[in-house]
Amino acid sequence: MTSIYGPVTDWATDFDHAEPNYNANAHEVWAELRDGCPVAHTDRYNGVWLPVTHEHVAQIAYDTDHFTSRSVIVSPFVPIVEAPIGNAPPISSDPPFHHDARRLLLPAFAPKVIEPWEHDILARPEMALDSAPIDTAFDEHIYFSKEAASGGRGFGGGGCGCN
Repeated sequence: MTSIYGPVTDWATDFDHAEPNYNANAHEVWAELRDGCPVAHTDRYNGVWLPVTHEHVAQIAYDTDHFTSRSVIVSPFVPIVEAPIGNAPPISSDPPFHHDARRLLLPAFAPKVIEPWEHDILARPEMALDSAPIDTAFDEHIYFSKEAASGGRGFGGGGCGCN
């Protein structure tokens, strides 16, 4: 599969998150960008910024005069509802609307409000620490079959030093 925009020519000025080479090598691309261009930009998808350092992510997140949250999904589609509301508030909204939207939602998710549901939600099979017992059994088989392995899950093993 290839991007709808064609191959990337330069990750700093033409990146594309849908490019197969990006997905296979994202960490290497980010490392290269951190060294040369820590805030990449592309005109693809109606213009997208890609900050690759914590410092720049934080700066952009708080710079609502120059950056918007109107669409949190990078796609070729233009959001129907423009800023400051966005199409999925509060995640897609900008100040001052963002503040008001959060104030409406937060009381419904306060700890004391959700506490009565907690037991039932955590009792669901998919919430178990071991939600895939067959996968766990295979992983443990490999882990404990290593040379001089000892201990249980979470304990050191593999006397060969490979884990």
